[in-house]
Amino acid sequence: MELTKFSQFYTQLMTHFETELNIDKEKLSMILHSKVIEQTIDSLLNEIKVLYKASSIELWFLDPTYNRFYLFDSSISIPHIFRSMTRSLSTFHFQTFFKKNFDSVTNEFVTVKTRDSFIFSNQVNEDPVIAIAIDEKQSGVIFVFNPKKTTLDNQMHSMIKQNSSLITTLLYTDDIDYSPYLIMQPSININALKALEQLVDPKTFLHEDKASKISRAIAGYFKFPSYTVDRITIAAKVHDLGKLFISKTILNKGDNLNPDELKIMQTHVTMGTEMLSLLGFSEDITKLVLEHHERLDGSGYPLKLKNHQLIIESQIIAIADELSVLVSRDSHHEKTSEASSIFELVQYKGIKYSNELIDTLEQMIKDKVLLPLIK
Repeated sequence: MELTKFSQFYTQLMTHFETELNIDKEKLSMILHSKVIEQTIDSLLNEIKVLYKASSIELWFLDPTYNRFYLFDSSISIPHIFRSMTRSLSTFHFQTFFKKNFDSVTNEFVTVKTRDSFIFSNQVNEDPVIAIAIDEKQSGVIFVFNPKKTTLDNQMHSMIKQNSSLITTLLYTDDIDYSPYLIMQPSININALKALEQLVDPKTFLHEDKASKISRAIAGYFKFPSYTVDRITIAAKVHDLGKLFISKTILNKGDNLNPDELKIMQTHVTMGTEMLSLLGFSEDITKLVLEHHERLDGSGYPLKLKNHQLIIESQIIAIADELSVLVSRDSHHEKTSEASSIFELVQYKGIKYSNELIDTLEQMIKDKVLLPLIK
């Protein structure tokens, strides 16, 4: 039965990503089933090389601290590569690297023909070097080709852009070890799944990331053992994964949902919980995700739990979730602030949130650690 459920879920997931990202199922399968992200990136690079009939293809990283570039090597883990890197690729660095002048680096590909780049000084090949810089996410990543073709047709341009977007996302996705929180080996790479979530719904991805950081800080103040702090952090990191199956129309309406739309939105909790269960997560994680919209007074959902039925770990994610949403809202309103977001939650002390939890938030404010965290 579980195998049938997972098969249905996987089919739905693949269809969703194929539709949203316009990526064929074969490529999606390679990404989701990748054992090593670095090797997946290597495969995506090679696909560009084959289609372009390039004699070579390289992926470089900018380290602006020393103004040096480093060649990607799929045998070296990404976290190691990025230990001293930042994600900024400025026009200045681009000019320095390619010895060419540009007024700006646009969101599209910048194509340059040059033979005097110091990286290629030892090459005798007379073919021009074509460099393609990706600046969509200020990633500091550069592809360099030594091509046999000199022009890009629409198909090549589209494929290179798609692969470049995938590579950039995979490079910067978190490398989290989920194994301590799994009761069975996952059929797909959860880090790769999160990378695709970032492409499909960057707003939710960033929200989960912020909620996870807030949750970790609050849990730390409760003096929980490290395993519990990590468990809360991981649960917060995936707490809204069920939103993958909520339509963009509803997601983008924010607080302006009608009753029917609100019911659909609320299903993200149960869908996310089942999704995590099918991925192999233990009840230690799924329980926290299931309860992250429950409230002390029973006004939450989907189980309408109240008082002693709620555990403090799920309440921590609940309030971190609310803080992340409120701060995001405040960033679009000049008259509100992070402080007002916190005050809005403090009003519900003993009503929606436990006295202990709100006391902890107030202590974090006094210690001046909460406001910098949520900005």
